[in-house]
Amino acid sequence: MMAQILNLNRKFKPEVVAAIRSFRSSKPWRGTLKERKVKFQSLHDALCRIYGKTIKLDMNLSGEALSGSAEVQNNTIHINDNLSVVNYLNRFRYAQNGGNGYDAYKWSASLYVRFFKLSANRMYCVGPYIVRPEIAEGNPLAVRLADVIERVRSGISLHGYDAVNN
Repeated sequence: MMAQILNLNRKFKPEVVAAIRSFRSSKPWRGTLKERKVKFQSLHDALCRIYGKTIKLDMNLSGEALSGSAEVQNNTIHINDNLSVVNYLNRFRYAQNGGNGYDAYKWSASLYVRFFKLSANRMYCVGPYIVRPEIAEGNPLAVRLADVIERVRSGISLHGYDAVNN
């Protein structure tokens, strides 16, 4: 499934590229929970300006969970338990484009892989989801994201991966 979603040549608005580069250089995975929330809020504000949207961001975080959840309700993105770059990007796009989940996966995964290469190379895919190694551990459906990226780049048939990840 990830192979159909991932577009390594996808074009993004120049303003989105600038916002993501600024966010990446802020190292959103580092700092106290309060500092990290400020970094995510800054990206959120920039993306809302770029797309001309008013979407609220509610972060209810413990800072201790391996994974978290993010959902969109009433034009508000709710992030619970853990800040995840790819999870946030997915939920933003979902809220921004009127609830098109497939497009949200395509946009967020392609953006994440392009601008967070080192992190992406450590991650795994389970269906359309990008997950941390600790979450993928022991899951027979988990495939290294780096393997999927390499196969997409080289044009090698993804039939085996797709069968596992459908």
